[in-house]
This record gives sequence, C-alpha cells and structure tokens, in this order.
Amino acid sequence: MKKALLIASCAMMFFPGCALSNASQFDPPLDVASVEPEVWVHQGNWRAFGSENAQWDFVKANVDGFQFFIDSVSKAKPGDLDSLAKIFAENDIDVSVELGGILTMNPMDENVGEETFRIESEKLQPLKEAGIELDYVNLDGPIRRALNDPLNKKGIDPLPSLDMAADELIDYMRLMRGEFPEVEFFLLSNFPNYGCKDGPSYTRIGGNFQGWGDYQKVLETVARKTRKAGIPIRGITIDFPYDYAMAEVRHKNFGDPSKIDWFSRIRELEIYAKGLGLEVNIIFNSQHGGKTSNKAFCEETTRYINTYRKFGGRPKRYIIETWYKHPNKVSPETEPYTMTWMAKQVIQNVKGSGR
Repeated sequence: MKKALLIASCAMMFFPGCALSNASQFDPPLDVASVEPEVWVHQGNWRAFGSENAQWDFVKANVDGFQFFIDSVSKAKPGDLDSLAKIFAENDIDVSVELGGILTMNPMDENVGEETFRIESEKLQPLKEAGIELDYVNLDGPIRRALNDPLNKKGIDPLPSLDMAADELIDYMRLMRGEFPEVEFFLLSNFPNYGCKDGPSYTRIGGNFQGWGDYQKVLETVARKTRKAGIPIRGITIDFPYDYAMAEVRHKNFGDPSKIDWFSRIRELEIYAKGLGLEVNIIFNSQHGGKTSNKAFCEETTRYINTYRKFGGRPKRYIIETWYKHPNKVSPETEPYTMTWMAKQVIQNVKGSGR
C-alpha cells in the first residue's frame, strides 16, 4: 500500500459563501489515477470494528489504513485486539497510531525525547502482544508541545529552540524505529493554531498573531533535520476541521475569520510540503457535525472533501477521523451515516473503485 507519490497541483479560487455540491453526493473523481489516494478510518471505538456483529466487508477489503489513539490502545486487555489483528492481516490494512512524540514534562531538556519514548512505548505494548505491525505513527504536535510548554513560559524550565525540539524528536524517532523497525513517521499539525509565512493563525492562540508560530518554518526544520539524521519524516498530516476551513468558528482573539481564504491556506501548505518531497495527509471531519449528529458529520465531511478537491487539493491520504461524539455508530456500512458507511462513500468516490 505504500505507493510512490505523483504530485498534481492546480489552483482555483474559493469565495466564502459560494454554493457547495449536494451534501449526500461527491463530485466525479478528478485525476484519481495520478495521485494514488488512500483512505484511512479513525474512530475511538475500535472495539466495535472487531465485533463479530460488525458489518463492513467492503470497507475491510478496500480501506488502506486504520488508526488508533495511543491512549485507547493502552487500555486494551489481553485478547481485545485479536479480531482486529486478523482483519488487518487478511485485508492488508496498514496500522497507524496518533501519539505525542514529545510530551509536556518537567524538565523540558535534552532527555525529553527519550523519556517520551519510555512512556509511549509502554502504551503501545498491546499492539505488539496482539501481533499487530505498526506501519506509521502520527506525531501530534511534538514541536508545539516543546516550544509552548507552560513551564517554559513561567520560567521554570529553559525555553527550547526549534532546533533543540527537532533534535529531541529525532531521539524519540530513533528509539521508536528500534522498537518497531518498519514504522514511518508523519508530523501532524493542529493547523488552525499556526500561522503560515506572513499570515495569522485562525485562533491566534495565546493572543499571538501567528499562534504557535510559522508552520512552514517548523515543517522545513523538521524535514531537513530528520533527513540529515537518516530518519526522515515521510510526510505531514493536516488537521483543520471543516468548520474552520469555512470560517464558521469564532475565536475571541480573531474578529472575522471569513476575511481570509482558509481553503487556500490549506492548499498552500499541501503544495509547500510536496515541494519538500513530503506526502500529505488531511484529516477530514466536522466539529459541528461531530457534536451534532451522525448525519451532520457525514454531510459536512462530504462537503469538505468536495470543496477541497475543487481547489485542486490532492492529498495522498484521506483520513476520516472523529474524536467527537458522532458518528457514534460504526456499522453496518449499508446504513447511512455510520462510520463505515462514510468510509465506503469516500473509498468509492475518491479512489474511483473498490478492489
């Protein structure tokens, strides 16, 4: 499943408030063959996918990846993961875990990468015990955590530099590769909290114009240093929910977000990352839908994918992920608005066909 990436890019203008396609329909696939897209699914209730009553045969046969949250994996009891291990093996499904990479701890010093690995590798043991190979990890905000540690800002710990944070992440990655020899790494960003080049962050978190900083600078530093260290990140994962892309969420530090074209901001990051030789994954979901209903989540996530593709957006991986209340039903895949129903729609329409 780990195929070569062919880059396709084009630019289209987006105007807030423009008409979107019907919520229950996808536009015809665009240049599907040229980008070799993958579809991943990620919902916290992984036990429901392994239930003997779960009905998701099409998705099993056609989905490319299944992702876990590390803390949900750590709670697995002996035997809990056995049925999923069999499903992954029989259907050649890649496995990923979303985790920290660098955790907030005291002190935030040259040992933080090693200490984070000690904590997180222990949490991953249930996967090893079930015989599940770990193909990828999504490093969720490690640089942000290092550079924005509250203890640093209170003067309790020294403030790490971007280079030091990247070096500690490399220490972590080396140890993780020693534990899981085939694992590859993505750098995951909560992108609304970052600026990009000269632009502001969506949230202006902390009252800062660029929030956690310029993400292009973070990405360039991590890509360059990990490559030089011989353990390069494979790509990035962009987390920017639909409501934010549509400028529907208001933050006290930012008056009217609709003055900025956020779809273009995401697309710009995709192009920049590809220019660094990185693969690009996007988490497609909806904060409003996730808090409202299964139907709202699926319809708004569909709109998100359609709109981004009209922009020329071509991520390598479409990650259908929820950390919200909805969708709260995993299967059957034939029932509208379950998690596997949503995954099936994306597979059929983004990838063009099933196996």
